[in-house]
Amino acid sequence: MKKTLYFLALIISTISFAQDISMQNGTFTRCAPDKFFDSGGEYGNYDTDENFVTTICPENPGEFTILDFQSFFTQTGDDQDVMRIYDGDNNTSAPLIGTYFGPVGAFNVRASETNTSGCLTIEFISNANGTSPGWEADILCATACQDIIASIDNTTPAINNAGVVGILPGESIDFSGSATFSLDDTGATYDWDF
Repeated sequence: MKKTLYFLALIISTISFAQDISMQNGTFTRCAPDKFFDSGGEYGNYDTDENFVTTICPENPGEFTILDFQSFFTQTGDDQDVMRIYDGDNNTSAPLIGTYFGPVGAFNVRASETNTSGCLTIEFISNANGTSPGWEADILCATACQDIIASIDNTTPAINNAGVVGILPGESIDFSGSATFSLDDTGATYDWDF
């Protein structure tokens, strides 16, 4: 009896910690190391006559979602099985990023900087004429890089009107510089590289 209870507890804990998503209707908050699969999961093909919309959002405010497809293969031909990826969390009314079908291979898609939710919405429609292996994608979350504008504030000797500092061989130049940061300058350091 104890072995049976231990086995059940192991199965339940394994299931509860699994964070991978198979294509289905719903909204999910996920980041690495989670994966996104077609409805057949990691080892199976997707099914015929599917019509699913999955939205994947980042775990923290200010982050955006990246889907890094390791493989992608859907049915081709006149009746293609099609995936559409939208830039937002409001289902298929968000701006369309792209339409994918057939043997695409590896690629990645990310939410845009103007997408304040950081979410991606994925729509998948398959026909009744057969299936293919589908896809596997890593779900990643990232924060936007900030813009940094560096400037030389002054030099000794001074820069002339032509924007040139004239010195003789063996003499040195002292530079002072600064930068403006679009987000935050906490912990910023400067390195000169001539």
